[in-house]
Amino acid sequence: MYQKKEIDYRKIELELKKLRCRIVLITLPADKKIIQNRINDRLRLYPHYKKILHQPDWYIKQQKEYLKEIKKTSLPYLIVETNKLPDDTLTNKIINWINDKKNK
Repeated sequence: MYQKKEIDYRKIELELKKLRCRIVLITLPADKKIIQNRINDRLRLYPHYKKILHQPDWYIKQQKEYLKEIKKTSLPYLIVETNKLPDDTLTNKIINWINDKKNK
């Protein structure tokens, strides 16, 4: 991620906080079969995706990096796991979380 370069987001986050921004990170279980199904879905929808395609292990590793990065933010965040994307069952959970944050 970022060619292993450490990036300081503090200034950007200060501006985002003024706008009351939040982060929603949607993850998949670290399961090669589930990741492969997601890859297959993407290839069906976007055949050109094969140009940047990686093996499931790569996506699992990237997700671990995102999970580490999100813990560094000062912005409110929600991590939601699902077995498939798109997943319409997540919508209410995310909206409820956003609305709850508006009231605080």
